[in-house]
Amino acid sequence: MIRMLRKILILTISIILLVNTTSLAGKSGYKIKVTIAGVSNQEGYLAYYYGDKQYIKDTVMFDKNGVCVFKGKEPLPGGIYLVVVSPSNNYFEMVVGDEQFFSLETDFSNMVEHMKITGSKENELFYHYVGFVADKKKKSDLLQSQLKNIEFSKDSIKGFSADDSLLMKDIRKQIGELDGEVKAYMESVVYDNPGMFYPKVLKSMLDPVTPDAPMDEAGNIDSTFRYIYYKKHYWDNIDLSDERMIRTPVYHNKLKKYIKEVTLQHYDSLIVESDFLLQASMEAKELFKYTLVYLLNYHAKSKIMGLDGVYVHLVENYYMKGHADWVSEAQMLRITTRAMKLKPILIGKIAPNLELADMNGKFHNLHKTEAKFTILAFWDPDCGHCKKQIPKLKKLGDKLKGEDVKVFAVCTEVEVKKWEKFIKEHDLNFINVADPYFRSNMRSDYDLTNTPVLFLLDRKKEIIAKRVSVSQLDSIIERLLKFN
Repeated sequence: MIRMLRKILILTISIILLVNTTSLAGKSGYKIKVTIAGVSNQEGYLAYYYGDKQYIKDTVMFDKNGVCVFKGKEPLPGGIYLVVVSPSNNYFEMVVGDEQFFSLETDFSNMVEHMKITGSKENELFYHYVGFVADKKKKSDLLQSQLKNIEFSKDSIKGFSADDSLLMKDIRKQIGELDGEVKAYMESVVYDNPGMFYPKVLKSMLDPVTPDAPMDEAGNIDSTFRYIYYKKHYWDNIDLSDERMIRTPVYHNKLKKYIKEVTLQHYDSLIVESDFLLQASMEAKELFKYTLVYLLNYHAKSKIMGLDGVYVHLVENYYMKGHADWVSEAQMLRITTRAMKLKPILIGKIAPNLELADMNGKFHNLHKTEAKFTILAFWDPDCGHCKKQIPKLKKLGDKLKGEDVKVFAVCTEVEVKKWEKFIKEHDLNFINVADPYFRSNMRSDYDLTNTPVLFLLDRKKEIIAKRVSVSQLDSIIERLLKFN
């Protein structure tokens, strides 16, 4: 009898497990029901964030009762999504995490404030947070308005009265307390809901708290402490291994700020930080892809001297090593060809040698030009910008006459008479050479697409600076001479 009961119990448990498994299997994909009072027979778009842009995932018609259903057989990639009502393009946001079968009901007059959620705890958290912040913002805006009124009504001669100063101090304190309440609320949502996606998004919005700089034994404070601490802990609150972060409006802004503002705009620093971000996001394919493309484009377009070195580093270590499998063969060829063209003329490289003839047919070798510093100038007598810059370069050369600085000036023009005329008219006492018969590879070796182009080389002909103006060159050489 006991054995029989045991068999019945095992069979019952098996049936329950089978039913539950079947039920879960039937819940694959996603289904999001949206009801908006005041909307009828209009198009609705399901869109999502991707970096700094938004893309449409699906389009469905709202029926006459304002109901539409977005659904699919495959689960939606996690992120922050938008429901957009056409043609007004009014929208509201929602969270898509592990819960992908839920309902949202609201009113077109104020879709956020009237939102009701069924079946999604994450969206309940999201809209509670939105409502909480909206309430605090109203109070903060009122206080800010009071501050402006006091500032507007101050006496232009006497300034603020004692009462005004006290009131302003109290108002600023209240604003600070409101900010503190919002931060505390965010932290409580994160702490109370581990493992959920939306708390991760909230956490990623929190900046690291930077402590005051400590004093040394002499009572001095390190002025760089706060910056170094902030930079070191900048990414503490964001999970770079979670691919869903790319489908939020948070990641792009954090990445942009870190690269453009937090990181020193020097190729060594930017290479280190780029590698850190790419290694940290390597397993989150879409996040890695977005980060790599952003970094490549940023350094390709940058006008800051030397940052093309970061571009070459990214191409050699990520594109050429097979980590950018989304790139077509044609794109890969363009990217790698560009990198290989830039590589020989990066800051710190020995400049490609040139051996060209002057007006008298005498050949001059760039690498054999003895000087503490050599200014390598590519120019064209027909170029409008050259007509302004080359005479300035002449003045700079005369100024540096006693400093062992030489100008190796290469004409890129093929009309020899124009070249000779310009030299004589402006008394260009440079090492003046040209390649009118295209016998050298200088145009390719130095990536010459325009003129003038100026390079500064040291005694070993190592590139110190490139693609700078004459005034910038003057400042760089002045600093170098003082340093030496």
